[in-house]
Amino acid sequence: MSKKEKDISFKNVIGNNLNIIKMIFKFSPMAFPTYLFISLIRVCGFFISGTYILNYVVSAYEMNQKFDELVLGIIALVLLARLFSFFGTFMNSLCDPHFSAKIERGVKRALYEKSRDVELSCYENPKFYDKYVKAAETIYDDVMAIMYNIISFFSSLLSLALYGTFLFTIDPAFIIFAFIPLLTTFVRRIASNLSYNHGVEDKIMNRRRHYAQRVFYMSEFAKEVRLTDAKNFMLKYYDEACEGRIDIIRKYGMKELACSTFLDSFVDAILNPAALIYAAYRTFVTGDMTIAECVVIINSVGSITNALTGFLRQFQTARTQAMHINDYNIFMSYDIKIKGGDKSPVPAALELKNVSFSYDGSDKKVLDNVSITVRPGEKIALVGHNGAGKSTLVKLFMRLYDPTEGTVTLNGEDIRSLKLKEYRDMFATVFQDCKPVALSVKENVIMGSSDGVSDERVIEALKNADVYEKICTLPDGINTPLTKEFYEHGAVLSGGESQKLSLAHAFYEDAPFIILDEPTSAMDPIAEYKMYERMARLSESKGVIFISHRLSSAVVADRIYMLENGRVIESGTHKELMEQNGKYADMFRKQAENYTEGGNNK
Repeated sequence: MSKKEKDISFKNVIGNNLNIIKMIFKFSPMAFPTYLFISLIRVCGFFISGTYILNYVVSAYEMNQKFDELVLGIIALVLLARLFSFFGTFMNSLCDPHFSAKIERGVKRALYEKSRDVELSCYENPKFYDKYVKAAETIYDDVMAIMYNIISFFSSLLSLALYGTFLFTIDPAFIIFAFIPLLTTFVRRIASNLSYNHGVEDKIMNRRRHYAQRVFYMSEFAKEVRLTDAKNFMLKYYDEACEGRIDIIRKYGMKELACSTFLDSFVDAILNPAALIYAAYRTFVTGDMTIAECVVIINSVGSITNALTGFLRQFQTARTQAMHINDYNIFMSYDIKIKGGDKSPVPAALELKNVSFSYDGSDKKVLDNVSITVRPGEKIALVGHNGAGKSTLVKLFMRLYDPTEGTVTLNGEDIRSLKLKEYRDMFATVFQDCKPVALSVKENVIMGSSDGVSDERVIEALKNADVYEKICTLPDGINTPLTKEFYEHGAVLSGGESQKLSLAHAFYEDAPFIILDEPTSAMDPIAEYKMYERMARLSESKGVIFISHRLSSAVVADRIYMLENGRVIESGTHKELMEQNGKYADMFRKQAENYTEGGNNK
């Protein structure tokens, strides 16, 4: 970690903390004032019960106040202190659940909405992705910690004002003892850096440790853990992460302990005894301080010293938290590169013109001078070996990436000039690794609010995807929850059934373009062919782009593009490509021979 990353200026400390307070006011306007008020009245209660009552009793003794008046005064002060304490506790119990829930929802929603808008390449950048993960894991705790720390800062200021004024009326010299802890500022800065660096390194090991833990309890890894050596490997991975945490503790533990011991000893072993010796000298040697004042001094000097020490500690904490919140600020302030224009898209021909593409940080072209046109009602198949560039090409169509060279146009308009959300809404997509989310079948088909949505439309989409018969066998039909994440009776679909459910979503959306990226990898060849045939029949007016390794499915396409090393090497109908007797024809015949041999062996 560089010095720049470890350190942070005073201006940034103040700025980061103020930004968090603004955020809290945005999501829950009354939270900060209420928490602050609760904290301040508690400070007043502690001052009354801890110092003012003692001063009242000693002063009453010296003034020969009547006992009954003394008792009434004590009762009144105790009741006032308890009232402050009770009111603070009551308000906190009443308001905290409401405020904290609103703040957590607002902060995390803002983070999730931003994560949806940043371009896909950010998730492929380990450094940027690491900042997002760290921000997502800790942002709510960090925000609340910053708020409570700022509130404690104001509480310490009030304590300083109350105890300082009280001591100043007895002897102004005692204020000097209260401010001596300022000499420890340099050590507190060192402690702040140690705490931050310790936390950052510990998070990395914790993430590795938690990943190993998830492997053992997540159902998707259950078979691998039992049937392979994955268990031993992950246990080793877990042990290494735990050992890493121990090494980090060894690295920072003694340094943090040394700082903590010095700061505590400075106050307890040096400062407080010095103040008490001075008070005793004034009382018993010079005789210009009364016993009552001496008792109050002994009781109060520790309180004001603790208040100032707390004040310094809170600034140290604010500095550490400002460094932690940097990950969140960097992510939220990221300038999104893929932005929409101001024109509404019109469904028409979609065209890639001389498009090339390279990933960030790489000079290698994943796509090289590719030109493809998809017209309404046309079925396009993209075929080729793994790594040929098929999936990247599809992401350019959907504007998850922008091309390095060339343009993508819709109806002759550069898609960068079109409204981004409206443009992406023109695509219904199904990917190879599709998995149902822990919602009902109906909600998985809709992938949005089900308010006002007719069941008939959902059922029609399920029928078109050839999965409705399976759904009918589930306990609650289309209202059956999927996965066992939240419900014991949740249904678990097979890989092929999950892909068909995702296809149902594509049918349901009724978008002008449908993109199918290996959507049938979990289906057998016959089921796959039938699905593509059905898709072609039900999508006569739509542009369909599909990727498949099984070339038998490409037969239904109006045009086939064969890709190799990021270039289109052949294109045409199935018949035309077979007549060319090129690489497509060779691959098709080899696959056909494999299926024939498999059938003969059976």
